[in-house]
Amino acid sequence: MKKQLEIATIKANSTDFHGWEIFWVLSKNQLELLFKEVEMFSSSPALVTAKYQDDLLPVVNLENYYGLEVRKRNNLPKYLVVRSVNEKKELVRFIIEIPQKYTLQKLATGIETLQAPMMARNGENVLGLYALAPGQLGVVPDFVRIGQSLQL
Repeated sequence: MKKQLEIATIKANSTDFHGWEIFWVLSKNQLELLFKEVEMFSSSPALVTAKYQDDLLPVVNLENYYGLEVRKRNNLPKYLVVRSVNEKKELVRFIIEIPQKYTLQKLATGIETLQAPMMARNGENVLGLYALAPGQLGVVPDFVRIGQSLQL
């Protein structure tokens, strides 16, 4: 029996994008830890970091990174430590700001790959776009390329 991949979906804190509701999609294996708050440091005008264990990790707001129109927030953000592995087999970690908790679910078979409109910024740093449900666009961020673009 083939094991079904488990994914996390996070509703983006943005207005509709070309008629789509945006959801960030990550593999369950990329999730490390969820925080309600973190102490942030400005490493440079363009990079904010937060301490996690003994490291300073970049804090990325995916809506801002991809140039989406951000919705006014009704609650405090949460922070999720995510991980990926680059081509040199090195661990890459980020803290992403999320508007709410994530939802874990099994990846549906036959999920439709889309050629949806390109993001306003950094669209080349997307691994894939998928129709999760009618009107729901799943966006898979490429954390390795995001790290490279931030020059980590």
